[in-house]
Amino acid sequence: MLRIVGRNMRNLLCVAFASLCCVACAQQSVSIEDSLSALLSADYRNLGFVVFEGRTEGEYVQYGLEREGLLLVWPIIEHLDGHTLESITIVEGILTEHGYSEVQVDVVTRQVVLDLEPYEYTKSSNELLAIVGRDPEHIGALTRELFQLVYGFAQFDRIETELVLDNSR
Repeated sequence: MLRIVGRNMRNLLCVAFASLCCVACAQQSVSIEDSLSALLSADYRNLGFVVFEGRTEGEYVQYGLEREGLLLVWPIIEHLDGHTLESITIVEGILTEHGYSEVQVDVVTRQVVLDLEPYEYTKSSNELLAIVGRDPEHIGALTRELFQLVYGFAQFDRIETELVLDNSR
């Protein structure tokens, strides 16, 4: 399912089923990269975000729009598969393989997030945050790899995608 909401788009609301590689919207295919591009073209001050959800509760990859590009937000929730400390180790490994470096801080504050550069990540006791930049191709590939290695997707079944371009009000 794809839900696109944007006040600057006359409250466009589109609901359709999607695969990870392709989002179908009213007979029109929109790639994950196109969904990411739409978010990246929005004003970061509008607090836009996109969530790709898998087959079961807890299987999701989410990004928020920041000044430096998209911010991967990966919560640490011990009782939720894919979000345990063990899973965070897998996410960190994927990020490291893609050239990301960790910024270690005592406390993750909003200013720490604002100071992150593309290809940097930080973590706290309850989440991992990474600036993944502005390249939809890279972010799309990263999203697929996270679904494969963290959630065990062998083939990309239907997922739900929620894209919100303006969440400021």
